[in-house]
Amino acid sequence: MNKLVCLPLVLAACSSSGGFESQVADLQTKEPQIDSAQFDTASSIPENTPPAVSVNLTDAAARKLYADTLALPELNPSVHSCPANFGITYSVVFSDDGGTQLATASITPAGCQVVTLTSKTTSVVLSPDADYWPLLAADLGITETQIYPYAPPNR
Repeated sequence: MNKLVCLPLVLAACSSSGGFESQVADLQTKEPQIDSAQFDTASSIPENTPPAVSVNLTDAAARKLYADTLALPELNPSVHSCPANFGITYSVVFSDDGGTQLATASITPAGCQVVTLTSKTTSVVLSPDADYWPLLAADLGITETQIYPYAPPNR
């Protein structure tokens, strides 16, 4: 029996007094300090198993992943009609050489496909395009099919 469990995605657009460009500039100041990036997968729906991918990057590779993610355009704050979101999320923790967390990325590969990049002082919601998924996979040293497109397992 096939079992498909979907999770609705609701997006809220927020603005701050600094604007998107200043938020990105703030996040860009973190890049030279990044020494590691830990990529992991998770699911909020137990029936939808996430891809079994966990990757730790260091030094230039971690900074490249951060820069490539930060280069994404801002999510258009208009009303969105999104395809099914299966509850899968990819997370990346970016840290300095002392292990202090500088920023996190929450990446949704289904539904509206958004990336939320957050530091202690700033958060931006970004919109990955079709070029992002192969770039993300290359940055992680894996094949794109290991993480995108996500389809729930047949049951």
